[in-house]
Amino acid sequence: YQRRVRGQRVAIMPFFDGSVSDAIATAMQRKHLLLVHVHQASTQVAPAWSDPSVQHTLSSAPVIPLSLEAGTESGVQFMSIFPVFVFPTTYLIDTTSTPPTPVLIETGDMTPQAILDAIATAVSKIGQEAPQPANLSNETATADLSSQAADP
Repeated sequence: YQRRVRGQRVAIMPFFDGSVSDAIATAMQRKHLLLVHVHQASTQVAPAWSDPSVQHTLSSAPVIPLSLEAGTESGVQFMSIFPVFVFPTTYLIDTTSTPPTPVLIETGDMTPQAILDAIATAVSKIGQEAPQPANLSNETATADLSSQAADP
């Protein structure tokens, strides 16, 4: 996602800009995966998440990305249902199943290519058309993702 700051487009982290319940409702309504990245409060989200290829894939794949901080009310609530033992941990959850079920769990920091591969694998597991993972060495264009920002 991008925002305008002093007339310039500035890349921001590509996570859902709303409440956890809104992210879940949006994922369920759109029949998308819910990607939940859980990290410790003392650490920043890895820069791989702001990579242009990752941002493009998150805006075009059937995925609603959500970032949660351990220790917050939302983080604690999530971790009471989906255990997290290593930080960061990234879950890709099928919101069309009852109950919602993880289709992929990744622990530790991920490279941009690992994020792209995980999304493609998870999407293919739920039977939707998987986005083609970008070859980062050939990535030259930055998509304008400002129109993809969600309403809180």
